[in-house]
Amino acid sequence: MKHPIKTIYDKKAIRIILILCIYLFDMVFVIGYMHHLKQAGNLLGVSTASSHMPDILFQNIIEIVPMLLVLVLSLLLMRGESRKNLDLGINEKKQLVAVTVLALVMIGMAVSAVCMDISDVGTILYQLCYYLCFIAFFEEFEYRCLFPALLKGRFSNKWVWIIPNLLFGLCHLFSYNGFSITSYEQILHFLTSDVLGLFVAGCMFQLVKEKTGTAWTAILLHAIFDYSGIFLS
Repeated sequence: MKHPIKTIYDKKAIRIILILCIYLFDMVFVIGYMHHLKQAGNLLGVSTASSHMPDILFQNIIEIVPMLLVLVLSLLLMRGESRKNLDLGINEKKQLVAVTVLALVMIGMAVSAVCMDISDVGTILYQLCYYLCFIAFFEEFEYRCLFPALLKGRFSNKWVWIIPNLLFGLCHLFSYNGFSITSYEQILHFLTSDVLGLFVAGCMFQLVKEKTGTAWTAILLHAIFDYSGIFLS
C-alpha cells in the first residue's frame, strides 16, 4: 500500500502545481531583484564584466539562488527513476565524446574572441562562465531536466515537451524587455514573435538531451548559442 504522501505526490494536478510553484518562485525572485537593481541604477551587464567583476559576480550569484535551492532539494529528495530522468550523468563513451567536442567548440569561441580583440580577456572569459554556469546550466536543469522528470510517467509524451518548453519561452518576457515594466504592445509583440522561436529552441535542446542521454550536451549547446552573441556586439 502506498504511503498517503506518495499517493498525493503522484497525482497529475500536484505535479503541475509543483512545476508552477517552482517556476513562479524562480521568476518572481529574479524579475523582482533585477527590476529593483535597474530602478536603483545598479543593474550590471556582462559585456563589460572585468570593470566591475566583484559586483557582477555577486549579482549573478544572487540571481541563481532560487534554482540553486531547487537543485539541491531535487537531488536530495528525488530518488530512483525520477533522479535518473534528470540525465545529469555522463555514463557512455559517446556521451563523453559529444560533451568534449562541444566544450572544445566553446573554448575555441573564447580563443577566437580574444584573437579578434572583441573585448578584454577578463570580460570574454567571464561571459563564457556566465553563459555556461549561470544561464545554460540552471535553465537546462529547470526546463529540460526537472520539469520533464516530474511529468514523465504521468502525462503523455507531447506534454513532457510542450509544458516545459512553453514555460521556457515565457520566462524570457521580462529579460527581453530589460526587466522594465512592459506595455501591452511589448507583451503582444513577445507572444506573437519571440516566444515561438524560444519554444522551438527549447525543443531542440530537449531533443539533444534525449538523443544523447545526458543533459550536458544540451547545457553546452545552449551555452554556445548564447555565447555566440559576443561576436555580434
